[in-house]
Amino acid sequence: MKRLICLFIIALLFIGCAHNQGTVTKDEKAFIKFTGNYIGASFQVDESQPVLMDKSNELFLYEIDPGTHIIKVFRNENLVIERKLYFGDNITQEINVK
Repeated sequence: MKRLICLFIIALLFIGCAHNQGTVTKDEKAFIKFTGNYIGASFQVDESQPVLMDKSNELFLYEIDPGTHIIKVFRNENLVIERKLYFGDNITQEINVK
């Protein structure tokens, strides 16, 4: 009888564990973190429209899709930085603008 009760409890545990399993997906995102003297500069990701960096806090974060991207930074319409960077999921790459 004890053996039957133990088997029943083990079966319930397996059923409970199997019931709670599922697939959880999260949004894939990555970030570029601009530091340094970036205020007044602009940047471009691949061939997108340039984005002006005018926030006056310590750093400027920009969300980007994971993958390989070419990042260009411009100051007074002059190209000052060009980098090809790989962004993994939940990875932040830093670019220091001088």
